[in-house]
Amino acid sequence: MTDNNAEEFRDLPVWNKAWMLEHLMDDEDLVKEVLELFISSVPEQIQNVKNFLDEGDARKVQVQSHAIKGACSNVGGERLRAVALKIEDSARAGDLSTAGFYMAEMELQFENLRDEMAKELAKCVS
Repeated sequence: MTDNNAEEFRDLPVWNKAWMLEHLMDDEDLVKEVLELFISSVPEQIQNVKNFLDEGDARKVQVQSHAIKGACSNVGGERLRAVALKIEDSARAGDLSTAGFYMAEMELQFENLRDEMAKELAKCVS
């Protein structure tokens, strides 16, 4: 991933925490549950995208990327959502090369989002 490609996502927040908290009505227990579920389920979904890319299955890449995009939309994960959309759109167009190109960025943005969410989870436990 070159700096130019990372630049296209830099204007977006890693996590729009305020949006998520508002939509979960600042319910600390619900926030904790949603964050834990997101953090535990997305790595497998990302691995699925990688596997589908290896298999050359554009339709499955598109569907799995769409699911990741939706999960991100539900928690305010703006950068990861944008990367998932790039992969989804590329796969829809049958361009698995471009979809694969964005995988490193997807993994990086998940790590960034997970780290931000982990800070919030630490507050919920305190």
